[in-house]
Amino acid sequence: HRQLLLTVDPTTTFGIDRAYDGEIQFGPSQDMTWDMEDKKFVILGVPNITDVTEFPLVVTLPQSGPIRIKIDALENVDTETTTVYLKDRVQNTVTNLLENDYEITLEAGEHYNRYVIVFRKDANEEETTEEEEEEEEEEETSGEWEEEEGEETSGEWEEEEEEETTGTGEETET
Repeated sequence: HRQLLLTVDPTTTFGIDRAYDGEIQFGPSQDMTWDMEDKKFVILGVPNITDVTEFPLVVTLPQSGPIRIKIDALENVDTETTTVYLKDRVQNTVTNLLENDYEITLEAGEHYNRYVIVFRKDANEEETTEEEEEEEEEEETSGEWEEEEGEETSGEWEEEEEEETTGTGEETET
């Protein structure tokens, strides 16, 4: 059971910060760590967390077997407005760690670049102002596309990223 800590402190950077980041050079043969600059950490200090910030994990197994990734505790994260996800880049899945643990059987070895933790601020429709609602109604009822000269549209919708999210105290286990 490896617990990892992610903390937000505006005096840190997204690089290695002495006295904030806890590097581990020799860990157990079965382990999970944060991956930063090709080094393994059990504690990460970051200046902020946004919806586009991803926190990579390394899972190390001496032999094939099951793993579980879950949140033991969150501090200073508003779970009413923020969700914590685990992305599995190999299976192309996303797991809401506030609702479910992630469980899988992995082959022996070090699994780099497979898993990342992501914080997302949930859309809250109640926070829109009357003016924003009126603008949305006008856009919905106008039925016309406004395009600048020479601009082409593909006709496909793209998913937009949400605004900034902050949080600390994310912990994970193997």
